[in-house]
Amino acid sequence: MRDAGAVVVSRRRLGWLRSRPVPRSWDTLVEIPPRTGRPPGETTLVFASPVAFGAVATAFAPVEIGVAVGGLTLIASTYLTPRLRRSLADRRRRRPDTVVLHSEKARSAFDHALGLADRVSETWPALEPLVDADEAAVLLAEALWQIAAVLSRREELDAVLEPAGFDPSTASVETRSQLSAARAARARVDAEFQRREAGLRRAEEAGRDFIREQQMREAVQAADQTLRSMPPTVLVGPGTALEPASDLAEHTHSVLAAYRELTVGLAAPPPA
Repeated sequence: MRDAGAVVVSRRRLGWLRSRPVPRSWDTLVEIPPRTGRPPGETTLVFASPVAFGAVATAFAPVEIGVAVGGLTLIASTYLTPRLRRSLADRRRRRPDTVVLHSEKARSAFDHALGLADRVSETWPALEPLVDADEAAVLLAEALWQIAAVLSRREELDAVLEPAGFDPSTASVETRSQLSAARAARARVDAEFQRREAGLRRAEEAGRDFIREQQMREAVQAADQTLRSMPPTVLVGPGTALEPASDLAEHTHSVLAAYRELTVGLAAPPPA
């Protein structure tokens, strides 16, 4: 789920679908874009105005009670409802099966990984003898979940290392030691993100290399058949039959190795 200020990645369905999911060729991952025409995150919990509540109360009780009901309703709609909404959203986001990315850098990185995953899925029809699309779809969704968890951790460390108005030169020895440890953790997490993203990139490149090689072989075979069907006088000389530019087996191995590497990468949990 996404809006203008956050990307929420979850293993479960997040509430009611308020807009149509983004269409894509694989359905293991469902992307819900922001609603149009309403502010992001807007939720209405009080459906009647304070005046209406007060009028209803006055019809069945003294005027003083009606005024009190209207006042309480105004307080609830002005102060309590936004707090309740934020509290419910925070509880949902703190679930272990939900990751929330707030910073533009983290959201942009996740969107790039999502684009890689979509491009990987585009190669599956041509890789059908090598890759089971259903299993690969589950693999891609899990890879994106792991990447979201790594980006969330990186975002937390960035918040520690880049507080507004903080001057590291004025920090105590203990604080500088903690900042040094945080920088080391940030480097490890960033390396983990780069590794996982590179796995997606290699899967895409291996698939596309396989497809190009296969298309080249088919074109060469078609040209070879055309040359063989020509009269002998048209042929330049012996040995004119075209040979494939390279061996498809090498690219087949690359595809299998890329998906195997992606599977191994998922076995390792994100860094703490």
